[in-house]
Amino acid sequence: MNQYDMLETAFRNGFAFGRASRTKDNQPTYAAALEKFGGKMQATVCVEELSELQKELCKYIRGGGDPDHIAEEIADVLITVDQMVQLFDCAEAVAHWSDAKIARLAQRCAETEGKENV
Repeated sequence: MNQYDMLETAFRNGFAFGRASRTKDNQPTYAAALEKFGGKMQATVCVEELSELQKELCKYIRGGGDPDHIAEEIADVLITVDQMVQLFDCAEAVAHWSDAKIARLAQRCAETEGKENV
């Protein structure tokens, strides 16, 4: 199994979702960053981190990229997105939308079971 297959397997098994860091209480650090740098600046940083992840994923799709660098960019995105959740005080709404969208994804997967790359 090459490094890209390993990364894809990790995503499928849920290991690449930052579970360990996301269970810690990072809210005081996020609040400090938002206070020190401001919400608009941290929103800008979030957009920049999303762009960096996009670039790394495009490299992966083209057959290149480094799984460790992808993991680093995912960590940056998760950290900045968590700050946005705190900034906009929308944890409950995010949880609601996440549940709904995951349920929809599960339904789509069940509907396309047995079909290749639908």
